[in-house]
Amino acid sequence: MQKSDRMKFKVPIEADIHEEVVAAHNEGVSAEMLNRVNFFVGDACKLKDYSSEIGTFDGVTMANLLCRLPDPMACLDALPHVVNKGGVVVMVTPFSWLE
Repeated sequence: MQKSDRMKFKVPIEADIHEEVVAAHNEGVSAEMLNRVNFFVGDACKLKDYSSEIGTFDGVTMANLLCRLPDPMACLDALPHVVNKGGVVVMVTPFSWLE
Protein backbone atom coordinates (compact mmCIF):
# COMPACT_ATOMS: atom_id res chain seq x y z
CA MET A 1 0.00 0.00 0.00
CA GLN A 2 3.05 2.26 -0.06
CA LYS A 3 2.70 2.63 -3.85
CA SER A 4 -1.05 3.19 -4.04
CA ASP A 5 -3.88 4.55 -1.95
CA ARG A 6 -6.06 1.49 -2.66
CA MET A 7 -5.48 -2.23 -2.77
CA LYS A 8 -7.93 -4.96 -3.80
CA PHE A 9 -7.62 -8.47 -2.45
CA LYS A 10 -9.74 -11.54 -1.90
CA VAL A 11 -10.82 -12.76 1.52
CA PRO A 12 -11.69 -16.46 1.85
CA ILE A 13 -15.26 -17.00 3.00
CA GLU A 14 -15.73 -20.76 2.77
CA ALA A 15 -14.05 -23.48 0.69
CA ASP A 16 -13.50 -21.91 -2.77
CA ILE A 17 -15.75 -18.91 -2.07
CA HIS A 18 -13.95 -15.56 -1.80
CA GLU A 19 -15.09 -11.98 -1.44
CA GLU A 20 -13.16 -9.12 -3.04
CA VAL A 21 -12.51 -6.25 -0.65
CA VAL A 22 -10.67 -2.94 -0.93
CA ALA A 23 -8.24 -1.51 1.61
CA ALA A 24 -7.76 2.26 1.32
CA HIS A 25 -5.81 4.98 3.07
CA ASN A 26 -7.59 7.83 4.76
CA GLU A 27 -7.27 11.14 2.93
CA GLY A 28 -4.21 13.19 3.79
CA VAL A 29 -1.79 10.35 4.57
CA SER A 30 1.67 11.66 3.67
CA ALA A 31 4.28 9.82 1.62
CA GLU A 32 6.53 9.95 4.69
CA MET A 33 3.95 8.06 6.74
CA LEU A 34 3.35 5.52 3.96
CA ASN A 35 7.07 4.77 3.86
CA ARG A 36 6.98 3.86 7.56
CA VAL A 37 4.45 1.06 6.99
CA ASN A 38 5.78 -2.41 6.16
CA PHE A 39 4.12 -5.77 5.77
CA PHE A 40 5.89 -9.05 6.17
CA VAL A 41 4.65 -12.55 5.47
CA GLY A 42 6.62 -15.54 6.66
CA ASP A 43 6.80 -18.44 9.08
CA ALA A 44 5.81 -16.98 12.46
CA CYS A 45 7.54 -19.86 14.24
CA LYS A 46 10.82 -18.72 12.67
CA LEU A 47 10.30 -15.01 13.33
CA LYS A 48 13.57 -14.78 15.22
CA ASP A 49 15.41 -16.00 12.09
CA TYR A 50 13.87 -13.15 10.05
CA SER A 51 14.61 -10.43 12.61
CA SER A 52 17.83 -9.19 11.00
CA GLU A 53 16.15 -9.13 7.58
CA ILE A 54 12.96 -7.31 8.55
CA GLY A 55 14.22 -5.07 11.34
CA THR A 56 12.16 -3.83 14.26
CA PHE A 57 8.73 -2.24 14.47
CA ASP A 58 6.83 0.16 16.72
CA GLY A 59 3.70 -1.94 16.25
CA VAL A 60 2.98 -5.53 15.24
CA THR A 61 -0.43 -7.01 14.45
CA MET A 62 -0.93 -10.76 14.74
CA ALA A 63 -4.47 -11.77 13.83
CA ASN A 64 -5.90 -15.30 14.00
CA LEU A 65 -2.41 -16.67 14.21
CA LEU A 66 -1.27 -17.89 17.60
CA CYS A 67 -3.71 -20.78 17.99
CA ARG A 68 -2.84 -22.05 14.52
CA LEU A 69 0.91 -22.33 15.02
CA PRO A 70 2.62 -25.66 15.71
CA ASP A 71 4.99 -23.86 18.12
CA PRO A 72 3.30 -20.68 19.43
CA MET A 73 6.03 -20.13 22.04
CA ALA A 74 8.66 -19.77 19.28
CA CYS A 75 6.63 -16.87 17.89
CA LEU A 76 6.08 -15.26 21.29
CA ASP A 77 9.73 -15.67 22.30
CA ALA A 78 10.81 -13.90 19.08
CA LEU A 79 8.71 -10.76 19.65
CA PRO A 80 11.41 -8.89 21.63
CA HIS A 81 13.65 -9.26 18.55
CA VAL A 82 11.20 -7.51 16.20
CA VAL A 83 9.28 -5.08 18.44
CA ASN A 84 10.96 -1.86 19.55
CA LYS A 85 11.19 -1.14 23.26
CA GLY A 86 7.90 0.54 24.17
CA GLY A 87 6.30 -0.89 21.02
CA VAL A 88 2.86 -2.46 20.85
CA VAL A 89 1.78 -5.96 19.85
CA VAL A 90 -1.88 -6.39 18.98
CA MET A 91 -2.78 -10.06 19.13
CA VAL A 92 -6.26 -11.23 18.18
CA THR A 93 -7.11 -14.90 18.36
CA PRO A 94 -10.23 -17.04 18.65
CA PHE A 95 -8.20 -19.60 20.65
CA SER A 96 -9.54 -22.40 18.47
CA TRP A 97 -6.53 -24.65 18.97
CA LEU A 98 -6.12 -27.05 16.08
CA GLU A 99 -5.02 -30.52 17.09
